[in-house]
Amino acid sequence: MLVKSINAPTFKNYQLNISKNDTTNFDLNKNSNLKTFVSPTFLGSSKVYSDQIQELKSGINLYPKDIEYRKQLMANAGKSTDEYYKLRSIIGLDEIKSILADFHSNEEAYSVGVNNKNITNKTIRANLHIHTVASDGYLTTQELLDQAVVYANEVAQNPAFKKEPFIIAITDHDTTEGAKEAIEIIAKDPLKYKNLRVILGIEATTYNDIAVDITKQPTAIHTLIYGIDPNERTFNEFIKSTKQKKAQIISKMINQSNEIYKKMLNKKEDLFFTEQAQDFFTPLKKNILGIYNYVRRYVETKIILNEIVLKNPVLTEALTQNNLALSADKLMTDMKKFYFLIDRNTLASWEPEMTSKYLSSKTNIPVDKIKEIIKQGLKSEELTQFNHYLMKDLEQYKRTFNPKYDYMPTFETLYDSLKNQDGAAMGLAHPLEQTKRIEEYKQKYDFLTDLYMNFRRKCREKAIFSEVYYQSYEPKLNLFKQESQTKLLLDALSRIYNLFKSGSIDTHGRNIFKRAF
Repeated sequence: MLVKSINAPTFKNYQLNISKNDTTNFDLNKNSNLKTFVSPTFLGSSKVYSDQIQELKSGINLYPKDIEYRKQLMANAGKSTDEYYKLRSIIGLDEIKSILADFHSNEEAYSVGVNNKNITNKTIRANLHIHTVASDGYLTTQELLDQAVVYANEVAQNPAFKKEPFIIAITDHDTTEGAKEAIEIIAKDPLKYKNLRVILGIEATTYNDIAVDITKQPTAIHTLIYGIDPNERTFNEFIKSTKQKKAQIISKMINQSNEIYKKMLNKKEDLFFTEQAQDFFTPLKKNILGIYNYVRRYVETKIILNEIVLKNPVLTEALTQNNLALSADKLMTDMKKFYFLIDRNTLASWEPEMTSKYLSSKTNIPVDKIKEIIKQGLKSEELTQFNHYLMKDLEQYKRTFNPKYDYMPTFETLYDSLKNQDGAAMGLAHPLEQTKRIEEYKQKYDFLTDLYMNFRRKCREKAIFSEVYYQSYEPKLNLFKQESQTKLLLDALSRIYNLFKSGSIDTHGRNIFKRAF
């Protein structure tokens, strides 16, 4: 597939009115980003009240369509549309485009820099991909906003820095709960967040047939959507319906796993339970992301505990000495508590690794020794047979070219769900992510070319941007990102399909300027 070079689109430059003077430094080492900024709510004389309203309305008329967006947000949240200005911090499509235009050729705006230099000098001005506990993040929406506004105030109050405010996007996986909370929080205390700009969004898990001659299977593509109304009925029904479909698949996979377990290991009682799986892996409880791997990892984790750990004399002795229950169910509960302290979500990882780290922390047996015990246990004839049939029988629940169970949206179904969201902007999240499964560079570039083409064609006028400046790739992918040919290709694709080049840190942890912890 060849990419033809064409002229870049003309991106209009906008100026945003943010000023004040202060020389406060944002000190990560002193945890200043965790402080809560407190500002007065509307109070004082009628003149003071009027001045406060005008302060919120400052610059708002530059984007008249966004005023209508805020009124819609207020109406669908059950609030007075006359007080739309209380949502000044929340921006709509016109202001989103102006910001994307300003940073289109400026990766520094999305980068923390070496040794956090860009945080100190306020060069980083946007993190347009952040998760809260509503999906698989660590921060609550309140914690996120309160942390972000500290940095936003420092940007706004120092005349040495550029005019653009600090912008964040709340983009939880497959749910709008965090965005809904942001409306409530900001409307309650709008002056507190006046220097911060917030994009209400979502990161939708989609499956699409991309470069199938290379992949041989559908590809999971995460799609960002900015400028949503999280309370709009049609989109809410789409979110609800998708979650219901995933819940049904979770139940089917658990039932199938029990049938295989009882047959292959000659058992009479079920070992796996839907409620336990949902409690262990929070994304299963919330019915977000691609649930297939979470269910499979839950099943394999419990098998390891029940059939290896609790049958190994060294490990059972250590459990007894450390007052741990000799029960797979109780160990699962304790393991959830252990990992909750780390990430609040018990994110899925390699089962032997996950189990070994937990047991080592409780018993002081070296992780490597526990992993070796598990490794040898998995080689037993009965567990080898169990895993063989487990993988074989659960294949029917995977997303395929002709899926037996169609529970994951595509670009097309996602676009259709947004028919009443005129201000929604769609974008490709971390576009290089799926190329890590492809070895040859030429095939990687062919894949990307087909991905961009399909995204633009199927998402039509709502296809606005892609995360060319994504900051959190793993080392191997980051090297691929730095390749001159990769940069040239992404530049060319952005021009051809008239997409803004955006970026983010993709925050899941405690610090809005870090990917994890």
